[in-house]
Amino acid sequence: DGITYGKGAVFLNQIINSIGETCFFNGCKAYFKKFPWQNTELKDFMQCLNEAVQGQDLLEFSDIWLKN
Repeated sequence: DGITYGKGAVFLNQIINSIGETCFFNGCKAYFKKFPWQNTELKDFMQCLNEAVQGQDLLEFSDIWLKN
């Protein structure tokens, strides 16, 4: 629905603005390489972003932002 897609888009924009486009796209590339044609969960995507950023805990950020 519109609310879900809107919130997801805002969340992704916040992540990109927080870690930068280069780290975000490096994390996306790692995610797609690691999980081709597989079912995954949000934690899998966020873990790949964490590895690209090296140091920030994006899992905690996503839990706070998306689950409240």
